[in-house]
Amino acid sequence: MMHSKLNKKIISEKFDESFTFEVPEIHISQITESTNEDAKQELSLLKKDFSIHLSEQQIAGKGRNGKPWVSPKEKNIYLSIAWNSKVNLSALEGLSLAIGTGVANCLNSFSKFPIEIKWPNDLMAKKRKLSGILIETQDLGGNVGVVYRSWCKCSYDY
Repeated sequence: MMHSKLNKKIISEKFDESFTFEVPEIHISQITESTNEDAKQELSLLKKDFSIHLSEQQIAGKGRNGKPWVSPKEKNIYLSIAWNSKVNLSALEGLSLAIGTGVANCLNSFSKFPIEIKWPNDLMAKKRKLSGILIETQDLGGNVGVVYRSWCKCSYDY
């Protein structure tokens, strides 16, 4: 059996060191159909406000407008975050851009070259797509379920 290079213990420890909120549930798989679908299924079952879903490969992911998104093994990291939000849906307007800005700022703090946002939901490095961001919401009967999904290329030679 092969093991994922994503390490739940290390990721959890970094949350403990860096964040003031409770460490979210973290799910790591070497291969999944879709981290986004994993996160959507988790929304109604969440014991905490957040869960994080990471994988090294997706075999049935979906891109913009539902287009199939199949990923080669160990070329990208796939991330989806399920959030049982207590805020109104209208307060979430602009969330994708806010997250993209935050991720770009974070990456720029240690990148050798600028990470830029390409409207509406891509992060670019040297004019090449480095990451994409998508947000979906669903009604959870009083709360708003939010699924943030992203991926990051790990195989570019810049």
